[in-house]
Amino acid sequence: YESVFTNGALLRSMWYTIKATLLYVSISMFMTILCAYPLSHRDLVGRKPLWVFVLFTMYFAGDMIPSYLLVNDLGLINTMWSLVLPGMVSTYNMILMRTFFSSIPAEMKEAAYIDGANDADILWRVVLPLSKAMLATIALFYAVSRWNAVTDGMLYISEPSKYILQVRLKNIILSAA
Repeated sequence: YESVFTNGALLRSMWYTIKATLLYVSISMFMTILCAYPLSHRDLVGRKPLWVFVLFTMYFAGDMIPSYLLVNDLGLINTMWSLVLPGMVSTYNMILMRTFFSSIPAEMKEAAYIDGANDADILWRVVLPLSKAMLATIALFYAVSRWNAVTDGMLYISEPSKYILQVRLKNIILSAA
């Protein structure tokens, strides 16, 4: 433990990873909610084609090379955004959240409409408070996936001062072997 806590590079990597994880979870949760809520409405115009498009991205996602080329073309290499933006919305998590939002009784939403609420009010004042357990679960899924994403750190970060903790630990293990 002494060598871990006296190693400044390791501590910097840990804080960088914590910041990236918190930013990733915050943005991912916001985007997932904004995608799942409209898709949970049965009367959404164009819902079926949009749903097919969402499912298509789950089954036929871009691979490592197209993702790297996109991140490189956007100028995000060696930035925290290269760790946050590429996997911002998980289709699986969005499907879970949409399914949960669909299970909330329509009568509760209708009562809010009658009281004068708009869709944003219903989302923030009715749906999200009822979804605390699902929100915590999805946030945990996002946090664990970001924390364990060693490949992203190896692909997009080449400056040692910006290494995430997992890449730093991998390098320590490889240098000791």
